[in-house]
Amino acid sequence: MAQYIPAAVEQNRLEESRYDLWRGGDPAARALFAVLGLALGGLIIAIPWIPIFEDAFAFLLALAGLLYPEIRKTFFDFRHSQTLNKLIARAEKYQYDNRLHYTSAAKLDAELGMSPTSPIRTAKSSAKVLEHPGGEGDKGPTKAAKSRTR
Repeated sequence: MAQYIPAAVEQNRLEESRYDLWRGGDPAARALFAVLGLALGGLIIAIPWIPIFEDAFAFLLALAGLLYPEIRKTFFDFRHSQTLNKLIARAEKYQYDNRLHYTSAAKLDAELGMSPTSPIRTAKSSAKVLEHPGGEGDKGPTKAAKSRTR
C-alpha cells in the first residue's frame, strides 16, 4: 500500500489537471498543436542536412500535433498501469515466498525439539484463554485461542 500511494497521487493529479496540457487539450489547443507540427515538419524538410525526402512528413507531424492530447494521456495511463502491474507482481512474489510464511506453534515446537512437558511449554499453556468478542451466543474461546494453548 505504501508503494501504491505515490503512484496513485501522481495519476490523480495528472487526471485532474488534464495531463498538464495547455488549455486541457480543447479543439483550439489541438488546432495550434497541429499548426506547430506542420510548421516544424516544414522546417525539418527545408533544412538541407536532414535527409527527409518525403513532403508528407510535415503532414504526419501535423496529425501527431492534432492527436497530441490522446498520445500524452495514453502514455501516462500506460506508465501508471505498468507501475501497478509491477506492484502486483512484487506482492504476488512476496505472498508466495516460502521464507516469509508464519510457523504454527506445533511446527515451532517440533523444530526447537521442545516436549509438551517442558517448562517453557507449560508456562505457555497456563496462559489465559481469550474469549471471542462476538455476541452473547459465543461464550467459549475461539478455535485459534484453543489451538494456541494446546
